[in-house]
Amino acid sequence: RKGLGLETWHVLGFSYGGYLSSLYAHFFPTSVDTLILHGRQDPLGESVALEILDYYKQANLVFIEKAGHYSWLEQPNEVLEAIRDKIGVSPKPVATE
Repeated sequence: RKGLGLETWHVLGFSYGGYLSSLYAHFFPTSVDTLILHGRQDPLGESVALEILDYYKQANLVFIEKAGHYSWLEQPNEVLEAIRDKIGVSPKPVATE
């Protein structure tokens, strides 16, 4: 972030990308505001999200209902709403068929 001359940035990662995002949060804990999005029906179970929440004390956890491991594909509008609420931006809803 500093090397790019950025004062702040938003990093979004799902699945493995979420792991990479968490590494950044681990090494720079005072520089992050963490949002954990977890599908309520994720086969990994809720305990994974709860452990991450316990590790990142200032994090927020949002369970995405009717979603498994791919919540951004299964419930895109709910995911965008949670992100919007966290960062204060109003993204446009995703058209679903």
